[in-house]
Amino acid sequence: MPSSVAVLDYFIVEANEYVDRLDNLVASAAQGGPDAESFGRYARALRGSATMSKQYGIADVAAALERVSRALRTRGASWDAATSGVVVAAIDDLRILIRGVRTWGADEERRAQSRSEELERVAPPVAAERATPATGTHAAGSGAFLASESAELARALDKLVAAPDDSAGLAAVGDRVRALRGVADLADMAPLPEVVDALERALKLISLGGGGGSLSARQKTLFAAAAVVLRRASRDIAVQGKPSTANPDLAPFHEAVSAMADESGRADRIVPIAQLFYEDAGPHVVSAATQPPTTAGERFRMEVVSLAEHLRRVVADARANRSPEGRDFHARELRAALRALGSAANSFGERLVARFSAEWSVKVPTLNDAQMVALDQAATLMTDPRTSTEDIKRGLERFAAPKTPQRPGTPVGASTPSSVTPSAGLAQPRAAAPSPRSPLRTPTGRELQAFLADGLSGLGPLEERPLSAPVPIPDEAVVPIEQLLYRGRSALRRAAELRDQLLNQAGPPSRDVVQELFDLLDLALAE
Repeated sequence: MPSSVAVLDYFIVEANEYVDRLDNLVASAAQGGPDAESFGRYARALRGSATMSKQYGIADVAAALERVSRALRTRGASWDAATSGVVVAAIDDLRILIRGVRTWGADEERRAQSRSEELERVAPPVAAERATPATGTHAAGSGAFLASESAELARALDKLVAAPDDSAGLAAVGDRVRALRGVADLADMAPLPEVVDALERALKLISLGGGGGSLSARQKTLFAAAAVVLRRASRDIAVQGKPSTANPDLAPFHEAVSAMADESGRADRIVPIAQLFYEDAGPHVVSAATQPPTTAGERFRMEVVSLAEHLRRVVADARANRSPEGRDFHARELRAALRALGSAANSFGERLVARFSAEWSVKVPTLNDAQMVALDQAATLMTDPRTSTEDIKRGLERFAAPKTPQRPGTPVGASTPSSVTPSAGLAQPRAAAPSPRSPLRTPTGRELQAFLADGLSGLGPLEERPLSAPVPIPDEAVVPIEQLLYRGRSALRRAAELRDQLLNQAGPPSRDVVQELFDLLDLALAE
């Protein structure tokens, strides 16, 4: 049972607390048995803690106790003398097993297996918990945990969608999401990480909104679509050990995530306190400090460091994962990171950084690998807290959004040809194809030695005596990036055109049209 000393110390304290709570529930139980809901909650918490600490034998016993609580709740089992005796014995053995985690051996393994088998005779595992072993008992235990928790989270989401005003149901969803987030094997169970991440963002948005009131229509749509994906993933893990990547239920889920992107971007908006007052001489309730400890620019620098570091991580993940199933996910992550950066910049009045984020967010679906490197370099510039705001502004001018528009639909990080069609959110300039250049002759032999011997000071004569005859290129004009992008009122006019198209069309709008409308609004605000 390999685990670090610090992890074991924390697990022992936490596990003993859960076992004490289970013991108290059984000791104070009436004739009908302990409160099944509370008993199951503490057994599930013990199972999650044991799984994260790689104490899989204890996790198996805790999972069996959780099944007993579920059977009591659904009347699949009754609380009689036999059931009480098995549960009490299991709790007593859990204390022994927790004391033996530092010297875990064959005796502890047999004790845990024996208790699990006794509990299974009271409440047998359901099909979703019979995960196919992948790399032994430990992998099977982790798979069973993920399958069971995915199914439980789907049920919690269904209850919340049916009763959107239930604060207890919302808290239950949050607990389930945190339980899944703590499992190390979650990263290898796509699309579960994507679903958990989307749910975390939606829960954060609800928390920032005060947690009161009913769920919005977009939030209910997201939760319902996530529940469908989670149920399918739970069945796949039970049958084949991993979720299937060919899941038709992912398309509605991705649409719901895209629809929530705009709400998530507005949730973290920082409003300067000066905007809360009338623009007069006062008197005001709050006055500005004569010698503030930090300026607005310094606070922006502290805020932008973490946002830029997150942007770099997202860029690295997008470049490392080129798989088709992860392409849309990383594109959404990259767009969300850029929007968060732009939202913070707008909040502090940093229009250049906001415009940089808006322009790059438009280009996310079409970025090739070289452009991803440039974006990473721009983010690196902002991660250094010693860099002044003015240095950031000057540096970002070197990393403007790609001047050559890319073909829509090109994967993030993929190589693209130099002559392509502009993407959504860009004005349509007249394309001009340059004439082919004649190849340059590379100097060799004595000519190369003489050329290198001159050093940098010898490069000056190249203007008068070039290595090859210059070839004129007709219509070779540099087009400023500002001429390719909608901005300000032009972005609003384009958004109005899209609005008219949506009003006149019969069916619902496509995902690309809605995304273009969101990007146009960002460009209009960045003016």
